[in-house]
Amino acid sequence: MYQQRTGFFSEQDKTILYTDASPVTLGAVLVQEGSNLAPRIISFVSKSLTSTEKKYAQNQREALGAVWAVEHFSYFLLGRHFTLRTDAQGVAFILNRSKEDSRRALTRADGWALRLSPYRYDIEYVRGVENIADPPSRLYNGKDAAFYEENSPWELATLEANSVEFLTEEEIKNATDQDETLQKVICALESGVWPKYLRRYHTVEKDLSVRNGMVIKTGCAVVPKTLQTHALEVAHEGHPSTAKMKSIMRQRVWWPGLPKDITTWVESCKTCCVDGKPEKTTPMERVFIPKTAWDTVALDFNGPYVKLGGILILVVVDYKSRYVIAKPVKSTSFEHTKKILDEVFEKEGFPKTIKTDNGPPFNGQDFANYCKQRGISTIFSTPLFPQQNGLAECYMKLINKAMAVATTDKTSYVE
Repeated sequence: MYQQRTGFFSEQDKTILYTDASPVTLGAVLVQEGSNLAPRIISFVSKSLTSTEKKYAQNQREALGAVWAVEHFSYFLLGRHFTLRTDAQGVAFILNRSKEDSRRALTRADGWALRLSPYRYDIEYVRGVENIADPPSRLYNGKDAAFYEENSPWELATLEANSVEFLTEEEIKNATDQDETLQKVICALESGVWPKYLRRYHTVEKDLSVRNGMVIKTGCAVVPKTLQTHALEVAHEGHPSTAKMKSIMRQRVWWPGLPKDITTWVESCKTCCVDGKPEKTTPMERVFIPKTAWDTVALDFNGPYVKLGGILILVVVDYKSRYVIAKPVKSTSFEHTKKILDEVFEKEGFPKTIKTDNGPPFNGQDFANYCKQRGISTIFSTPLFPQQNGLAECYMKLINKAMAVATTDKTSYVE
C-alpha cells in the first residue's frame, strides 16, 4: 500500500514517522494520512552505523534510530504534533517523557531522549511486520558519519551553564573497595551472617546485592562514606528544596540515614536560608474571643481602587461583635490613618488591643507612640502571612463587592 502511493507534504494531514534499527543500519519513513485515511510516503532515509555504534545494545540502537530520524526530518516535524512509531517497546518507554520520574537507571538512550524535548509527539508501538521502516534499516549499504551527540543540528542557540558534576561508576567502585563497612556488608551478603553493627544494612538485606564491585539497593548505588558529602553537593547544585532533593537522590543513590542527611544539608545551606521560601507555613496561634465588645479590634487596608480615584479603605473590625467600620482614606500614611482612628475612637472609645499586619503605617514609630499614649497594646502578624490577621482579611470580599456595586451602579461608595 505504501509502495504504490507517494506524495508531497501537507500542513493539514496527520504526520507519522516510522523508525527502525538493524545491527548495521538505521531506517526511517515519513508518512502522512489525509482525510480519506489513505497513507502516502513523503520520504524515507537510511544511515549506516559506525563500528562503535554497531556495538550498542539493540534497545540503544533503536533509540538512536528514533532520535536521529526525528532530527533528520526536523524541517517537517518541529513545531507540529506527530506520531512516532517503533517496533521496540523499550524505546517507546524511554522516549515517553511523561514517565521520566519512574525509577530506572539513566542510560545513553535517556540522554538522547532529552534532545526530543522541543518536539510534540506521541509514541506508538507497532509490530515488526507492520513497521515499514524495516527495509530501509536493512537494505542500505553505505558509509555515513557517526551520530553527533554534542549538539542538535537544528539548534538555534546554546546557553552555556556551569559544568555539572556527577558520581561515576568507577569512583563509587574504587571508594567501595576502600570502605571498610561496605566490604563487611559484601561479606555478610555472601555468608548470611550479620554483625550487630550492620543492623541498618541487615534490615534491607533482601533489597541489597553486589554488582560490578558495588553494593546496589533496588537499582540504586550504595554510596560509600567518603563520597556521601560529594553526592549531596552534586544533588544540591541547583538548590532544590528538601522534598525535591529527596526525590532526585532516592532514584539514584542510597545510604543509611539519607533522608536525614538531605534535610540537614538543605537547612544548613546559606543560600537556601536567605533566598528560599519556607516549605511549611508558620502555624497560626489560636485567638480567643474577648469577653467584652471593643476589647480587641483588627485593622487593615484594602485597595487601592483605581476606578474610584485610587482611594483605599481602612477596615476596623471588633473581634467580639464582628462589628465592621470601613472608612475611605487617600493614602496609608500615618497622617491620614490617625484622622480616621481619632474619628472612630472618639465615637466608640479606645480598645485594649489592636491587631494589624506589618504594613504601613502600622510598622512605624508614629503608630507605636499613638497606641502607647492611649494605653493600647499592639499585636502584629507575621510578615507575608495575612492569615494571622484573618478576621480583617475575611471582610475584604464584602468591601470589594460593595465597591464593585458602587462602580457598576454609579452610586456613592460612602453610603
